[in-house]
Amino acid sequence: MTLRLSGFSCSVARLSHFLARHAIVLSPEQFALIEGVRSALVTGLALVPALYFHNPSYGWIAFAAFWACLLEPGGGIGERARIMLAFTVLGGAGVVLGAVAAWLGPAAVVGVLLLAGVACGLARALPPVQALLFTLVGAAVAAATGFAQPVAGAVRLAGLFVAGAVLATVFCLLIWRLHPYGSARRATSSAFRLLAVMAEELSAGVLREAVHRQAVRAAIEQARSVAVQSNAGHASEGRRRRFGTALTGAERLFSAMLAIEHVIQREGVDPPGRAALAEVGRLCRVESADFLRPEGGSAAVREGAARLVGTVRSTRIAELVVICGQALALVAGMGEVEGAGELVRPRVRLTRSIVLHAMRVALALVGTYGACRMLHLPFTYWALIAALLVIQPSGSTTLIRSFERVLGSVSGAVLAAVLAAGTHDPVVLLVMTMPLTVLAIAMRAVNYTMLVLFLTALFIVVAELLTPGQGAVWARVIDNVLGAVIGLVVSLLVWPERVDRDRDRMLAEAVRATLQYVALALRGVSGPTLDGAQRSAGLATIRAEYAQGGILLLSGGSVGRADGTRQVALRAIRRIGGEATLRRFDIGMGVYGPDLVLAGRIEALVDRLSPGGSLTPGQALEVLEASGIGSAVPEMGKPGEDSALQGDAPV
Repeated sequence: MTLRLSGFSCSVARLSHFLARHAIVLSPEQFALIEGVRSALVTGLALVPALYFHNPSYGWIAFAAFWACLLEPGGGIGERARIMLAFTVLGGAGVVLGAVAAWLGPAAVVGVLLLAGVACGLARALPPVQALLFTLVGAAVAAATGFAQPVAGAVRLAGLFVAGAVLATVFCLLIWRLHPYGSARRATSSAFRLLAVMAEELSAGVLREAVHRQAVRAAIEQARSVAVQSNAGHASEGRRRRFGTALTGAERLFSAMLAIEHVIQREGVDPPGRAALAEVGRLCRVESADFLRPEGGSAAVREGAARLVGTVRSTRIAELVVICGQALALVAGMGEVEGAGELVRPRVRLTRSIVLHAMRVALALVGTYGACRMLHLPFTYWALIAALLVIQPSGSTTLIRSFERVLGSVSGAVLAAVLAAGTHDPVVLLVMTMPLTVLAIAMRAVNYTMLVLFLTALFIVVAELLTPGQGAVWARVIDNVLGAVIGLVVSLLVWPERVDRDRDRMLAEAVRATLQYVALALRGVSGPTLDGAQRSAGLATIRAEYAQGGILLLSGGSVGRADGTRQVALRAIRRIGGEATLRRFDIGMGVYGPDLVLAGRIEALVDRLSPGGSLTPGQALEVLEASGIGSAVPEMGKPGEDSALQGDAPV
């Protein structure tokens, strides 16, 4: 049985890595079954009035309750109450606005959609939970445009919406309260699990630099985002330091293992090094399991960290293993490091890209509305919601999100057709909504395609339950495909972040951020400043890799000469980053002194790269070669090189 579970975990890990290389997120550790069960109970209760009074408009209670459960952020009760109260008030006002606009006529609807699109687009500058709040309010506005009502009727619809949101709020905050930091604990546990995989593979001599950088960096950032979103940064001192210290330790551990991987690539690893890395992996797995328990703090991690810190520094790998031990000691509460325990909320940054994105969202909504009217589609608001959710600030991510949306919609429609085939019994259909609600909420942080799949199936079954025989299955598919396509077209044609230009901009940012990190490392800078620079470089690099991976997925994996050069440039960025990380630790341990001359030359290169500019792959290679950091640029097209786009070795 254990072997079967291990094989299943291995298969899931392989799938996660494959999808991550192609810009699709799969986070199985975020599967939240209990949250799904709670939401199913709330949604089921909210459907009772519509069924009892045989009035489809009462379905607004259920939709509002479900959306409120989808939004519920976790964390301290004060933070959760503010978000859900804001959703109740803003959503109710949005329903009035949308319904009255539909009653007044198409011109009013266009005005409201423009306003909603701009607001939702600008909200992308806010922290994730607030951006989701505005997106769901925008969805409520879009949905209300399908229910034309005069002011009195619109207020009545808004009252039903508010009733559903209040029901969900009371249930989530007072009646069935879950652990407020469960998501943050699961995300942090996942980060240490992936660090364990990285250490174990390094111990086995399996080098997958791109996969490790992407998977571990994404997991640490996900944990940081969820911890901040859950208000962990503003909770008790103990809880704040627990999350902040763990993430600081994970960053230090990740940096050390990147340096180890760089050494192994050049020098290989001896048996004592393999054994030490295997021990690092074991301790990371113990810490991963510990973080799922509220008390945490395993004595095994403290004892193992102490042994690693006492490792004889006979080789470069042994020296770096000592640093791994120090990081694990920090996580286990055995040390203090400058910057540990800090969790800072992201700043609101209204950039030109966000402003253009807001305009594109507004135009996509208006274009979708016009297309639906021309085609006389029955459920216009479904297409509007699809367009709202699909369009992203980046052209390449809009491609992927559109693909996921269409795939999830079609799959969900097929699932609903199979489930509801041959039955119009309200009791049977109501029972069907329960597992669909459970899976939709449980999957919300796992994978977008799966979320859309179960959402589509749920909404179709609910529509069949409230208004049987209206052809909801294929209408939903057509509307979703139309909305996704229009959102994609607008994203690519209106003030476009064109795919190649978008990727060139991301590539330039990756080069710039990496060279800034290299310069700081060569100057001997340490502490939070260097950690922040390394984090920025890592994020910029994986964004560029994700953009490239997404395009190749949609093109069937074919690689042209330009794409091949881009892969070489991305591999060169990773090599330079690895070399800088190794020199960082060498300088810190006194093996070498700072290299101020080379640092100055690299800073001069950075000064010539304008923020927000772009570089073609060839230009990026020229800049990287000019940096003079080791053998930065690998040979073009050399087979077998590690790449974000190549197959995985066994997990």
